[in-house]
Amino acid sequence: MALIDMFPPSWASGELLSAAKLNQLSDVVNGLKGAAMAPTSVFARSGNDAIWYARRHGRYVAVDFTTSGTSCTTRILINGTTVYNDGTLYPSGTTQTFDLDAVSGGPAVGEFYPVQVQYTADDATHVTTDIRETGAAAGGYVSPTAFSSGISAATFLTRLQALSTACTALSGAARTPSATWLRATDTATFTLRRKQQYLYVNYMASGAGTQIRIVVNGTTVSNDSTEYPNGVTKTIDLAAVSGGPVVGGNYRLEIQRNGGSLLLQYFVEGPAPSTNTAPAWAEGDQITTSSVTPLNRYKTVLDECYAILADYYFARPAIYRPYDHPRWGFHKSKRYLHYMRNGGLPATLSDPAGVQPDISLSRTTDDAPFASYDLDTIDWLAPGGLVLAYECDVVWLDDEP
Repeated sequence: MALIDMFPPSWASGELLSAAKLNQLSDVVNGLKGAAMAPTSVFARSGNDAIWYARRHGRYVAVDFTTSGTSCTTRILINGTTVYNDGTLYPSGTTQTFDLDAVSGGPAVGEFYPVQVQYTADDATHVTTDIRETGAAAGGYVSPTAFSSGISAATFLTRLQALSTACTALSGAARTPSATWLRATDTATFTLRRKQQYLYVNYMASGAGTQIRIVVNGTTVSNDSTEYPNGVTKTIDLAAVSGGPVVGGNYRLEIQRNGGSLLLQYFVEGPAPSTNTAPAWAEGDQITTSSVTPLNRYKTVLDECYAILADYYFARPAIYRPYDHPRWGFHKSKRYLHYMRNGGLPATLSDPAGVQPDISLSRTTDDAPFASYDLDTIDWLAPGGLVLAYECDVVWLDDEP
């Protein structure tokens, strides 16, 4: 069952508190924690004219870009409609936000749509640094009040209701974003939103003069000249990076190649060890005014989720065909892969271990630009497992077919 289909229980005065309803609340709270720990969305930056695709679930789209130099006109199109066309220079960057409900010919909820950024420049520097879709409004999360010994039945009921209300407030953020990435073969820059403490970057490097540098928010966190033809994983403690991102904040990840050859395999965040989960209940368990610790675990987990997710929907689009024969990667965090493939060579999904045979993906057409593949049909792919995709023009993950 998808998290967005789960609902917290409601509570009434005088009812007998049951394990079933408390476990329903635990399922939702633990589902929210799962959303907070799921892979984060990734934006592939580009200094060229480029197109990114998303499937609409929110209302607003924000585009961040930087322009400097003599002159530069920036044009932004959403679903083919020009929403911005201006020659103002923004050497320190700017954010332009658009209401999808107000875009002529804009996408309906659930439809795929392109965001295109074009630059007309004379002796100018320009780069699109981020694009993100967000919900219409925040959910209004309020941190639940902790339970304490000696509270009255009426106060106990109010605090139970506050737990369910807090879950509902986080429901918009619970629709985890599509998390796919471009497997860069040269220097590349990505924008991410920090969720966890550690960042794992895996790449292969070989050839004379190989030098691979990893930079987070301008701070070099790895600079390695060793050849790794079979791959290497670099572990980065984001909490220890000078000028690094706070939890819930956006950050810049640069993979720089100087000499040799590079193939970025994957990058993914991981948590510090944590035992904070909502409790499991059995009929006959007792809650007394002097033993409220299990109930306060709900508050602990919900507050942690809010610190990571905030309480609004947030997603980033995937870049369209940034180079010939693009290579993609993703961990299975959604059921369905949506992809576009209009070229002559077949698109495939591959087992990164090279053990399982490749899976062919059908071509798409201009009339039906996106096709869907049910990842649950891949018997060797467990939830969270790594998949490599080849020759897709663009990829997207979703819980809906």
